[in-house]
Amino acid sequence: MRIIICCLMQKFSKISVFETIPHSRRIRAISGMENKYDEITNRILAELDKGVVPWRKPWTSRTAVNAVSEKPYRGINSLLLGMAGYDDHRWLTFKQAHDLNGQVRRGEKGTAIVFWQFIEHEGDDDEQKRSIPLARAYTVFNVQQCERLVVSEGGKLPDLEPISASMDASALEAARNLLEGYPDAPKVLPCSHAAYAPARDVVLMPSASAFNSKAGYTATLAHELVHSTGHNKRLNRPGVVGLIQFASQDYSFEELLGELGACFLCAEIGVANDIQNSASYIEGWRQRLSTDSRLIVRAASQAQKAADWVLGRAQE
Repeated sequence: MRIIICCLMQKFSKISVFETIPHSRRIRAISGMENKYDEITNRILAELDKGVVPWRKPWTSRTAVNAVSEKPYRGINSLLLGMAGYDDHRWLTFKQAHDLNGQVRRGEKGTAIVFWQFIEHEGDDDEQKRSIPLARAYTVFNVQQCERLVVSEGGKLPDLEPISASMDASALEAARNLLEGYPDAPKVLPCSHAAYAPARDVVLMPSASAFNSKAGYTATLAHELVHSTGHNKRLNRPGVVGLIQFASQDYSFEELLGELGACFLCAEIGVANDIQNSASYIEGWRQRLSTDSRLIVRAASQAQKAADWVLGRAQE
């Protein structure tokens, strides 16, 4: 059984953050945030009810990006857009489609994503400022839902090159690249099971030949590398070096963080997240997510930070 580290999350206090805002506005802001948490979680639960785990894909995919800026969508938005089921990984807003002299085809439905905007608010004391998080929903459309898109140079939006079938064959090379790009990476030592040992700061892994596929090996390594980012010399998640309580909330949160982080890394390096899902695994996550609508959003945010660290982007 995999040894999983736990992470103690710092709880967000609604009252302390919103106490300088008039009561009526404070209630509307909190209510709006909660509704967005519920909407996102319900979309994840709908997939789990179908027997589909959104963060595990036994096929090679690309990270969702904006078709105009080419910037990747991050955190929970990366997961939500990946669930939409389009072959093209490029997305844009209705206005962006119009600016490209194209349009969204009639009858197409967009996909809702969320952006967090932090607004500086001054309290009674002019020297005291607080950052207030506000969630804003946006609707984006996949390029496959649009027509007549034209880039600024005057040509059509280029078609994507097909994903090479050989990408999965290079999964071991991708694993090596992950380790080489990971600043001050933990050592990877041979073992009969996969685990991260925080006290020694080492990742334990069976040999690649023990896995059903090379992609399965790389996805599992990515999962454990995500856990290793919680060490106190990296992202310093408190539960990493603390006591591990199996099946606790902190344990479950860190495990979900590892799952999502591996999902983000696999999409980034072009490797299928080739790990089978059991019925008990799916039901376990369905139960956890149904009791905490904030869990998936918080975990995705932390997982994105962990993936960035592994990829050497922590200081960008």
